[in-house]
Amino acid sequence: MSVYDTGSLSRAQSAVLDLVPRDSDVLELGANTGYMTTRLKGRACRVVAGEFDRAALLSLVAVADVARWCDLNNLDTLGVFEGGTYDVVVLADVLEHLVDPEQVLRWCRTRLRPGGIVIVSMPNIANWRVRLLLARGRWDMTETGILDRTHLRFYTLASAGALFERAGYTVAAQVPCVQGLPVLTKAARCFSSGSVVGAVERRLGTKLVEARPTVFAYQTVWVLHARNK
Repeated sequence: MSVYDTGSLSRAQSAVLDLVPRDSDVLELGANTGYMTTRLKGRACRVVAGEFDRAALLSLVAVADVARWCDLNNLDTLGVFEGGTYDVVVLADVLEHLVDPEQVLRWCRTRLRPGGIVIVSMPNIANWRVRLLLARGRWDMTETGILDRTHLRFYTLASAGALFERAGYTVAAQVPCVQGLPVLTKAARCFSSGSVVGAVERRLGTKLVEARPTVFAYQTVWVLHARNK
């Protein structure tokens, strides 16, 4: 089981939360132990959550309004959600782990209320770190991050957009998110003025990702609207 840090969220996870309207009915798929679910509840949302890992599900049932076991690689198991429709479906760091993410996205369209949205976050395989690895002839899978060993799919911003188009969506918003810049992160650890360095890092990172999201985005968050069903 991959248990994520419940004390802090990544910039992409924070962006996902910011995009969920308060007081929404939310279907959160791949909710893990409920670290995002808890924060959605803090936004006065009602959350139905699905998770494959049964150990994580034990924690999830304590925070979600409804928690169900499901396997996103087996659409038949999603029948446990067939009775409801939602304002928002959240797929945070999920699609890259799936055998057929397009079919899951198509299924999500059937659960949306009129005007509802799907919010997706995924890593950007064209990030500069991976480009440097490839330039050195390396492709080293890791325990976490863009090259996480459990990732089955890899997307650039363009190929992710094509996936959403095939699944029947239009992109309403795209939020590229940067990870810490190594030089400034080390500086923040070395000097007592770490908060100042951190502020510079965030501002510089924001400028870089705005200028070249295809290169500097570590992850990207999308808001999707379903086209006519």
